[in-house]
Amino acid sequence: MAYFCEVPSGRRLSGTTLVVNGPSVKIGLNGTRDDSGNDLIVTNGGDDLVNFEAGKQGDIAVYTLRVKQAALATHAVIKDTVYATGDLGKPAADSFNIEFRFKTQPAPAQHPVVRDVTQEVFGVSEYVFATGTNPIVNVATFRANDAANVPEFSMATGKAVSLKVFAAKIGNVERAYWLMLPSGKAARSVMIVISHGFGQNHKHYSALNYDNPLSP
Repeated sequence: MAYFCEVPSGRRLSGTTLVVNGPSVKIGLNGTRDDSGNDLIVTNGGDDLVNFEAGKQGDIAVYTLRVKQAALATHAVIKDTVYATGDLGKPAADSFNIEFRFKTQPAPAQHPVVRDVTQEVFGVSEYVFATGTNPIVNVATFRANDAANVPEFSMATGKAVSLKVFAAKIGNVERAYWLMLPSGKAARSVMIVISHGFGQNHKHYSALNYDNPLSP
């Protein structure tokens, strides 16, 4: 029966939790087939790790497990489960839990790390928001570069929009931005809005944790 083990000690890892102080580790798979004779592949349950074959030590196939760059730049702990399986439709031949502990690293300047944080902010993966009734300019009454122009306004009925919140990190600087789209429709144009600073009421906004750009 195939099983996972530590490299080079050979200690069996089946059903245990391996704690790694750092972003990568080598593990071994003793045996290459499951009980039905299928070739085993090594995989994991989450999206924050990569694994690749790193040769053999005797009868043990060696694999390197490594935390992805995006996770290194945004987390300090990554937990996952590693499986050896010959048939994805059946229980794994063997598995163990793994926990990487490391210091959060800067994101590369040439490759910003972008991640979806909607769940962290709103508690749901996609937030649907109903905008209120708002005044809009009657474009036909607007005259550009005319200081005396007083355009007319009309009231527009609010619409449902889908909101997503993303965080982008370059080096050690991380900022959040929102993407708002018409619910169930395709956008035909883009408007970029940069929020103002909160210097006029620093005490009030500081109490709301505005110094943290990822604060809900």
